[in-house]
Amino acid sequence: MVSSIANLRAVTNAARLAWQTLLWFAITALIAVVIGIGLGVLFQPGAGTGADQPAEYTGRTGSWWAFLSGLIPANFLGLQASSTLGDAGAVETTLNFNVLQVLVVAAAVGIAALKVGGPAEPFLTFNASALAVIQKVLWWIIRIAPLGTVGLIGNAVAVYGWDTIGSLGKFTLAIYVGLALVLFVVYPVLIKAHGLSVRQYFSGAWPAIQLGFVSRSSVGTLPLTQRVTERNLGVPRGYSSFAVSLGATTKMDGCAAIYPAISAIFVAQFFGIVARREKLLDLALYNAERTGDPFVDDSGTDTTTPDVGSDSTASLTR
Repeated sequence: MVSSIANLRAVTNAARLAWQTLLWFAITALIAVVIGIGLGVLFQPGAGTGADQPAEYTGRTGSWWAFLSGLIPANFLGLQASSTLGDAGAVETTLNFNVLQVLVVAAAVGIAALKVGGPAEPFLTFNASALAVIQKVLWWIIRIAPLGTVGLIGNAVAVYGWDTIGSLGKFTLAIYVGLALVLFVVYPVLIKAHGLSVRQYFSGAWPAIQLGFVSRSSVGTLPLTQRVTERNLGVPRGYSSFAVSLGATTKMDGCAAIYPAISAIFVAQFFGIVARREKLLDLALYNAERTGDPFVDDSGTDTTTPDVGSDSTASLTR
């Protein structure tokens, strides 16, 4: 995020381009999540499983004010700590972080570095080097990820059984249909509406699409994505450095729009929880503002989905 904002130094009319980029990110994300909700209602992927609703589930309704106030970081790193008292009297503390709060902090740091100018160059150079190191480590993780996938599928079969796992096939199919609609219908329509060639777009972007499919990582695909954006699609380097980096961090129509929308409906149906129809619009708007984790699999699913084996299959297209 810091790198993408800093890259605006080389772009003329940077503010206008930045706002237009964010606007189109939001528009396409909203379209994607509406498609996801529609397919969830149409396919009914979690219906008829016979699973019992968790005994501790009481239901709760969030608020837009809570969402907006949650964007304000409680501390510089956006870390949150919670402690519980165990049965043996031991105190267990869990640390977690809010991704949106981290992005707010990163955006503030990036804008400040952009405004500072020359004195911030050493910091930005270090930041770029750190990103390169993280990408290399991430690539090593990507190469051994299939071993973890086998374990996830085996554990899901053992916990839920084959009959229940069968319903996940419909869940995965709904995700694939939604992603296909976005990739092969929504994007081509938008490309054509702006007077661009759909064939040139897909032929130019296909190497990055292929790597994204097998790696399941936005940041892992980032170097190749930026390369094909500049060389194959003719996007100026100054703007592509901003848009591609920002997109790899926040623009995820698959894992942070379609997937959580269908997953929220799936989980409710799976456990027999009745989802009120008037809340579907809230779900659409909420997911349109979500961001996923661009580094590894299971991105954008922390609050909506169980850890099931089919997620590894579905995340290939996400």
